[in-house]
Amino acid sequence: MTQLCLIDIAIVRNNFIVHDTGLVRIVRALTKRYSTMVLGWNREGRKDYVIKNLKKGIIADTTNDASDNLRIKVLKLRAPIYKTSLSGYLPLVFFFPIFWTWTFINLSYSRPKIVQACDLDTIIPCYIYKKIFRKKLVFYVFDRYAMTFIPPKFNRLFYSIHRAEEFFSKHSDVLITVDEKVLATFKKRPKRCEIIINSPEDHYQNIPKRRRDGVLTIVYGGHIMIGRGLENIARAIKDLNNVELYMHGLLIDKKLLSELVSTPNISYRGYLVNTDEYYESINSADAMIAVYSLDNPSNRITMHNKTYEAMMCGIPIITNLSPEFVRKIGFGIIVDYDDIDGIRAAIVTLRDSLQLRINLGDKGRRAFLEKYNWKEMEKVLYRIYDNLFVSENRPLT
Repeated sequence: MTQLCLIDIAIVRNNFIVHDTGLVRIVRALTKRYSTMVLGWNREGRKDYVIKNLKKGIIADTTNDASDNLRIKVLKLRAPIYKTSLSGYLPLVFFFPIFWTWTFINLSYSRPKIVQACDLDTIIPCYIYKKIFRKKLVFYVFDRYAMTFIPPKFNRLFYSIHRAEEFFSKHSDVLITVDEKVLATFKKRPKRCEIIINSPEDHYQNIPKRRRDGVLTIVYGGHIMIGRGLENIARAIKDLNNVELYMHGLLIDKKLLSELVSTPNISYRGYLVNTDEYYESINSADAMIAVYSLDNPSNRITMHNKTYEAMMCGIPIITNLSPEFVRKIGFGIIVDYDDIDGIRAAIVTLRDSLQLRINLGDKGRRAFLEKYNWKEMEKVLYRIYDNLFVSENRPLT
């Protein structure tokens, strides 16, 4: 067989790609400048046409005809996904080697000059490819794997996974994380490290409804599962007049959803896989809420994309995430995860003060435009890859 095309960059991600808005932003940016291949895994068994529509969407948003610059390949293999217990991940001991083998075969065939592994679960085939073919490796860490998925009570497994991340970080050419605090958790790093915050592209829509008194609409966008404060939010708004919460996201816990929607002013709008629909749902709300359990160590250090999405849409956020950042910008109200009365008070405060909603939302929007937007992050991304291509024929220093 002969190579079908020359690939500059290959990006490997352990998901279906379409639903990963952060990855789509990266692919869209890189495709403008480089020939790019994306390798993903359709673990949910979704239809092929969704990937075709994704490629059309990425190409349509570029300034030139980049159809020859992008290839998307997805492993069609159903496997467990988004399990809520450690035992639920055990079958992946069988599935992951298949995905890694498939990935390595595709990398060996296409021979990209640079390979980008997204998180620990994709790094093994990328690292082997780097070593065998003497190519460059970018380790892009969205989440520290042990902190996000392994309960600390499993000490040995937790620290084994942690050390594995440290090893691959040290032996990468560039380490990218989404926040300074995440980067600080790495004791072993390559010489080149960068921060690319998980900020969205600008999908702002100035919806007049937000500038009038009336019912306060609150949006929650994320997985429907335990640990996201949804039970406490439901208790907080249960008896409140002129307050509505609508949720959209991947359904993990059906029992929880049944309990939530039994509250009259809570509705579920399904899983919005279309990016435009997703951001339209945020733009049309008066406020966002994101209250995550801090028992998960990752939630203590990661700057969640929900905060940036609220800033981009110019709406206030009620949250316990990144409290120092939210206070610094002044675009939200900080609450505690288990403080139902505090959550309720924050909601009532926003409901009863249109001017406060406007002030908080405007502060977030200004900060987004000045510093925390994807256009600024895109410049960092280009600098990373331009430097790697310049140094392609000599060791990084």
